[in-house]
Amino acid sequence: MKDRKFEISIMIILFTFAVVVIGCYLIYGIILEKQSYTLFLKPYRVLECKKWNCEDVSNDVNKYNNKEYNTIVNGIDFGVNYIYYNKGSDKYYVFNTKNENLYSSGSLFGYSSKISISAPSYQVEEITKSDYSRIKDNLKLDFDENYIIDSGKISLDFDNDGELENLYYFYTGLDVSGIDTYFDYVIYENNSKFNKIIDNSSKIVNVDDIGTSSVTNILDIFDDGKLEFVLSSKYGATGGSCDVIYRLKGSKFVPVNECKIVQNRG
Repeated sequence: MKDRKFEISIMIILFTFAVVVIGCYLIYGIILEKQSYTLFLKPYRVLECKKWNCEDVSNDVNKYNNKEYNTIVNGIDFGVNYIYYNKGSDKYYVFNTKNENLYSSGSLFGYSSKISISAPSYQVEEITKSDYSRIKDNLKLDFDENYIIDSGKISLDFDNDGELENLYYFYTGLDVSGIDTYFDYVIYENNSKFNKIIDNSSKIVNVDDIGTSSVTNILDIFDDGKLEFVLSSKYGATGGSCDVIYRLKGSKFVPVNECKIVQNRG
């Protein structure tokens, strides 16, 4: 009888443990579902996300195209509209209920979710000689800024501490003659501390994995004051590209989704 009581007690404990685990799993699933959102980005990319776990679903353009999205254009909330992407011409349209196009140029993204997502207005400034000098000195980098073909500096309060931080991107492409080193850098500066987000360089002229990366959107997912950004990268002669969202984890930016390289959108 004692053995039976012991066995019954073990069974009750295991059953209770299983119920608690299943309950926690269901609660976690409900929380994740409430934190789910769909992002429709420019350049064209569609991400299905559950909190910070995002999947690239851009290949299914018909499923997500010309649907209702909360729309942000150049940092301004346009409310709910239809976003249409013309794959053939690589053009974007934002139609209101009167079928009027509200979009002409600049940053654009849409989202579908119960969570709140906003976007700050921002300017892309030139990186100064002083900036390049500080970057080189702090990160021990050796590059010639005279061969840079595109660059940008964005100054915003990324970490919601009341102070401005700087986000830099600059690169030279594989089609630039006269140099034997090719590079692609994205760097975050916070309180004069520099962190490399992207650090790609090569002396091989025909290398295909040296991207040309630029920031194409700034977001505030969950509207918590901490900013995320979208990094768009293109790769070599193949025309491949990818778009990755980066978020702050502690004092460093980390990717939310993988760089899924696809061929030219057009």
